[in-house]
Amino acid sequence: MPSNLAPHQIYSSQLEQLKYGYALWCPEPETGHNFQYAEVRPGDVGYFQEGGFCRLFNVSLPEDDQENSLGVPDGFEPLHLPKGGVLTRDPFLPAQALRSSSVYDVERSAKAGGDLQVVSAGVGVGYSCSKKRGALLNLSQPLKSERILAGIHIKNYVRQHYQSWYDFASALGRDIETGVIVLVTGCMKTYEWTSAVFNNTSKDTGNPLLLPPVMELNKGLKLQVV
Repeated sequence: MPSNLAPHQIYSSQLEQLKYGYALWCPEPETGHNFQYAEVRPGDVGYFQEGGFCRLFNVSLPEDDQENSLGVPDGFEPLHLPKGGVLTRDPFLPAQALRSSSVYDVERSAKAGGDLQVVSAGVGVGYSCSKKRGALLNLSQPLKSERILAGIHIKNYVRQHYQSWYDFASALGRDIETGVIVLVTGCMKTYEWTSAVFNNTSKDTGNPLLLPPVMELNKGLKLQVV
């Protein structure tokens, strides 16, 4: 793995180990862009950029929906799912720390020995990294999951319309390589969280860095430990 990775690259690659999907370093909904950057939802078509998701349109919404304010591809047909085609689990996971295999709680790291980098995600809670890189998502609130179950419908729909998505992106002036555009078939969300990445850490570098707990709704606190 290259040595000069950005925080969002470390975050997504390290948390990929958990098999929960692609972790966004910048998942916060943005406003002021005609819903282009509203929160991610199943049915979104777009691409990842600098730790966030750039939506082009949503296939499960009508052409004239406000969240399709950028327009839709030529020949657009909404994706119609069969009854029960979307599974929602709330909560999907309780409040907890999701972390890569290199990240441990302070108590466990102390038993292993070594003066490692420490991140505190709340009062009396801290984490350290035993390798060069690691990532942590500390959930202050439970995680909600939404997932499209109709896999056959999705595959057939993508095969039929995939090229039109690239033509649409090109018409918008987006310079996107083939294979980059994705259809979101599921997502997991929470209201309060702390994200952290460890980059180029070692036993002999730095003092412990402490974080307060996250208190604002729809806000996350992000940190890079180097």
